Amino acid sequence: MIPSGWDEVKVKDYIRLIDSLDDDSTIEEMFENAFYVFTGIEIYNAKMTFEESAAIGHRLQYLHEELTETKHTRKYKRLKDLSYQDYMNVQLLMKPEKLWYNIIPLLKIFSVEPFDEKQITMQEAMNGFFLLSRKVNKRLWYLRISLRFKAMKIIVAICWQKMLHKLKGSSPKNGDGLI
Repeated sequence: MIPSGWDEVKVKDYIRLIDSLDDDSTIEEMFENAFYVFTGIEIYNAKMTFEESAAIGHRLQYLHEELTETKHTRKYKRLKDLSYQDYMNVQLLMKPEKLWYNIIPLLKIFSVEPFDEKQITMQEAMNGFFLLSRKVNKRLWYLRISLRFKAMKIIVAICWQKMLHKLKGSSPKNGDGLI
């Protein structure tokens, strides 16, 4: 069965599809590879009419559309509820160049309830990704603010130390006449 939207495409199939394409793949190659990934049949071995192949091409048009967030039903843990090991794993898995390969392990870490990873659709994965990225970005924003505040405190302390050092160095005991 050829999926007609992102909500029917399994993540495992999407990964197989993107692995079969390169940056300069044509629309025809994408169509042929998608047909193979979703049916297991080489398009040239499929017995179908031109109208049937055009209908399949029309059905696969969503592949050119951007995935957007929709309402999700899966419940996810908050970042602060993760164990230290899970948090470190999230940091390792959030590499942009490998994100789609790591989306299932990331969702497993955050998901409150277990799920069958072979049944996760691209739409579910994207919803989870949007939610997780908001959680992580919010946490990183707080971390950046906190680090900036700490850096500012250190800079102020260093400036005070330098000023105090200069004042100590120019005391009346040194004979320079400054108080």
